[in-house]
Amino acid sequence: MSTRQGYYLYGVVPSGQAEELGAVGIDGAKVRTVPFEKLSAVVHCCEAEVKIPDDEKGAGRWILSHQIAVDSVWERFGVIVPASFGTVIKGDDPDKTTVKWLSDNYESFLSKLKRLVGKAEYGVQVFWDMKKISEEVICGDQELSSLQDKIRTETTGTSYLHKKKMEQVLKSKLEEKSLNFFKSVYDTINNTVDDVVIEKIKPVAEGVQMLMNLSCLIAKKEEKLLGSILDEINKTNGTIARFTGPWPPYSFIGKCL
Repeated sequence: MSTRQGYYLYGVVPSGQAEELGAVGIDGAKVRTVPFEKLSAVVHCCEAEVKIPDDEKGAGRWILSHQIAVDSVWERFGVIVPASFGTVIKGDDPDKTTVKWLSDNYESFLSKLKRLVGKAEYGVQVFWDMKKISEEVICGDQELSSLQDKIRTETTGTSYLHKKKMEQVLKSKLEEKSLNFFKSVYDTINNTVDDVVIEKIKPVAEGVQMLMNLSCLIAKKEEKLLGSILDEINKTNGTIARFTGPWPPYSFIGKCL
């Protein structure tokens, strides 16, 4: 094979057979397995330097195709250690390089696959409607309620000073409430799932604050249990919980890929 060729990697599965999986890869690429003992890398042939489209639409199409391919392989084999988008195995002989890579990481992959059998990744995001939450905090706090009354009734200058103080006190109260809320919800979820990763908080719509962004590993048969916890969260005034999945367990594969 040309030294310019490589293998685009979709993941590792528990199969020792060389198989043709069909044109299920990115842009219809033909996907196959490269086996080593009880494992196989799922790949398609590519250039060693993959040129990902530099426009948003093209890149998005590739990412979606990658995800669909991983989902297809996951469904076929029942479990997968998924590769991140854009992972390429390079070498003068891609088959030999891939087999060596599987050999070097063999025990680690076997352990990961055993751990991931019957499990999937689910996303949990929790948001606050800041207007509703702020109103609730003010109503339940004597100091804030008193400041609010003074803002309504006193002169413009004095009212302004009370308003600034109220903003500071409310900010502090909301931070305390959010920390307590996060700890309570996190502990409940952490005691329910097999593993959890705290992801970065993302900006959302004006007036809405993301409080929690988690990736959770849990047995598929326990999905409803996690969903019921989020249903209870949704009953809390001003709180919105979002539940996505099942996904291949990207967040729980470590650094082998």
